[in-house]
Amino acid sequence: MQFLITFFMLFHSVFAFSQPEVKALRQLFFEARDSEKKADELYDKVGDYQGNSAILIAYKAGAHALKAKYGFNPMSKLKHVKHSQQYFSEAVQRDPADLEIRFMRYAVEVQTPAMLGYSEHVEDDKALLLKGLREYPASGFTPETGRIARDFLRQHCACSSSEKEFLQQMQI
Repeated sequence: MQFLITFFMLFHSVFAFSQPEVKALRQLFFEARDSEKKADELYDKVGDYQGNSAILIAYKAGAHALKAKYGFNPMSKLKHVKHSQQYFSEAVQRDPADLEIRFMRYAVEVQTPAMLGYSEHVEDDKALLLKGLREYPASGFTPETGRIARDFLRQHCACSSSEKEFLQQMQI
């Protein structure tokens, strides 16, 4: 019995240690928008992730989107965009209320060329993000993800004048 307890404790500690830390992934995802090297680093950490964590699946989706952004081969770019959408769908299905996941999907889809047809969730995600920001801090946004979402929406949102005004005045 003692052996089983020791085995499970060791297994759990090895598994927990091997999973990437979300805060580090968040930073890489943010930096990767302007750095192919950071995008490659993010992909190296989560590109082959096979677990069940919705947030890690979302970062895997983001890593594939960034591979598409920096790729040169059009077929490879399209393959990564498709994988990104599949992984975002899986992540949202696993945890539809997670605002960080919805923000990442929004950030990718709003910057994906509309002609590809992979921007179908933009309006729903935008509405959920704005609602989450209005209800902050009770919404589940952390201060860090709330600021990132607010700042991104300020720059990239096709918002109404009242939504833009709200985003400009919002303090986190």
